[in-house]
Amino acid sequence: MILKPLENRPNSPGNTPFKLLAEDTGGKLSLLEWTIGAWKSGPYLHAHDFDEAFYVVDGVLEIQLGHERHILGPRHMAWAPGGTAHAFANAAARDVTVLTICSPGGLEHFFAAQGDDPDSFPDVPGLGLQLLGPRIRATHAPD
Repeated sequence: MILKPLENRPNSPGNTPFKLLAEDTGGKLSLLEWTIGAWKSGPYLHAHDFDEAFYVVDGVLEIQLGHERHILGPRHMAWAPGGTAHAFANAAARDVTVLTICSPGGLEHFFAAQGDDPDSFPDVPGLGLQLLGPRIRATHAPD
């Protein structure tokens, strides 16, 4: 399989930009490339059973892993083993683009269950999702 720049799997759920789905990899992993606008928050503070790696392609991401926050720029990577509480936000006045690898795969099932409501946090069997707190805001985000 070859995907061109900005091309996603045709059966990605909703507008979620998956490059690989669990069904493509025999369940081993899912891969998505996503963008968050300037100073915007990402998901709620949460944990799940699968491992996640976050690789910043462009921009600046502030990520909370456990109780610690880290600022990641281009070509930085963060690792969140299964069970790690985490959340993230754009930490700059321009978009941030990140590649996320989930192992084992299946994160796409969360987005399919979430549908068009980004504020929902559906319980998806097999992912071990736990909602732990609110979204984070970048430390230096303007008011």
